[in-house]
Amino acid sequence: MKSTPYRKFELWRDAWRAFLVFNGFRVFVPLAIAAVYFTPLRPVFLGAQAPTLFPVILFIYLLVNLLLFAILPRWKQSLANIVLLAAGIDVVGVTLMTHASGGVSSGLGALLIVTCAGVGLLLPTRIALTIAAIASVAILGEHTLRVLNQAGAADQYIQAGILGGIYFFATITASMLARQTVESERRARERARALERMRKLNEHVLRYMETGVLVIDARGCIEQHNRAAWRFLGMPEKIRGRRLNHISPNLAKALSNYKRDPQYEPPPLKATTTGPLLDVTFRRVLEHKETVIVFLEDRAKITQTAQNLKLASLGRLTASIAHELRNPLGAVSHAAQLLAEGQQLGAEEKELISIILNHTERMNSIIVSILELSQRKEARIDDVDLTKLLPRFVQEYQLAQKNSPVIELDIDKPSIPIRFDKGQLFQLLTNLCDNAIRHSAEHTGRPYVHIFAGVAYHSGDPYLEVLDEGPGIKPELRDYIFEPFFTTSAKGSGLGLYLSRELCEANGARIEYVASPKGGACFRIYFQAGNNKNLS
Repeated sequence: MKSTPYRKFELWRDAWRAFLVFNGFRVFVPLAIAAVYFTPLRPVFLGAQAPTLFPVILFIYLLVNLLLFAILPRWKQSLANIVLLAAGIDVVGVTLMTHASGGVSSGLGALLIVTCAGVGLLLPTRIALTIAAIASVAILGEHTLRVLNQAGAADQYIQAGILGGIYFFATITASMLARQTVESERRARERARALERMRKLNEHVLRYMETGVLVIDARGCIEQHNRAAWRFLGMPEKIRGRRLNHISPNLAKALSNYKRDPQYEPPPLKATTTGPLLDVTFRRVLEHKETVIVFLEDRAKITQTAQNLKLASLGRLTASIAHELRNPLGAVSHAAQLLAEGQQLGAEEKELISIILNHTERMNSIIVSILELSQRKEARIDDVDLTKLLPRFVQEYQLAQKNSPVIELDIDKPSIPIRFDKGQLFQLLTNLCDNAIRHSAEHTGRPYVHIFAGVAYHSGDPYLEVLDEGPGIKPELRDYIFEPFFTTSAKGSGLGLYLSRELCEANGARIEYVASPKGGACFRIYFQAGNNKNLS
């Protein structure tokens, strides 16, 4: 039979506990025999052969077992050595008590069955069988000694042999059970390690997912979250264990609606005041129906993916528009200019020609804007430092303008890294500044724009504001300003802000209108944070 290696017993976490139980039984047996022996109800066979020797053997056996039991917690020996010592003490002690009580017929030899079984549980099979063999030889040797001294019958060899066979049977059975226990323990530990590896892998995947994930318990508290969800919630100092309504009332309200109606699908919402617009999905955990998993998707990411598809379609459309409209429009404009050069035109004719020229110029501006939108290449997003880029932009922009606009530039931080296509960022700033200067000049007579760059206090997102001295935008019109062809100016094409929003979405940023307490319009852009190490 194959032996169980010693090292495998390290897998059996209850080995020492089992030995303590076994050792307690070893102390209990001599105590019970002593309690019976020193009472009037003492069985006749106890010490029948050697009444003087038996109590001495019993006392020594009990004393040695008590001593071993007492020093065991402080004895720095391996389990195998201690079990071998205990088994040896049992074989010697039980054999001597058996001899003093009349041999095999006394039945005391059966006490070694427990010893053999205990050794089979705690030691490798080969060593345990050796102990069983020693116990069998000891019992047979004791009976042989009695036969030689003419104190025992020869026919009791069969009884001694059967007892020896029982020793081997108990040892083998216990060893098989031990091996099964060790194997079960090994498999359990392997499963535990596999589950731990899977848990760590899931945590790693969850942490770096771009989709925000929250696990909300029955009390409305956050049990688990990943990094994306923490960012969408405004990066609070502590999130786990806090109630969702304390961090994001909007999200908590949507969750409450979902719990009342499992078919509820919330509209896009902001988890925080300055956070991005999110698509929210709720799912219940099957085992715990009160536990809900919340998935948060940044709509800017989704829109950015759809943006490239939309641009391809617009490219084909505007190529046709440029061919069908721009050339005839150029002919109309040229003809109007030739008419304007006539010498015999009256005031009415000149006014009509002026109207034609103004409208052809406006239509041409619309076509140019659409062509810019359709021909724009896919964003090549890179790390850019706003603190270095903005002064350069202001300098180049002022040189390109004929009306010498007044541009105020304020930068709140020594370095503001963002992620954006540099060329498209220049185009975005040009659109917003053109818009601001035009409205400022129309309202105050002064072409003015104020540019401010900083970092949001709560979320840590870099942002930029473009402010003007115009009349501002009426509240009832603010929901429409980013729609194509919407304009409040007779000179505007209605595509500047739409193009600005498209540029932001293509670069993972977002633009919004902010009411300025000092009057005028304020457009704020929230960027993706960049890395200082990769700044270009």
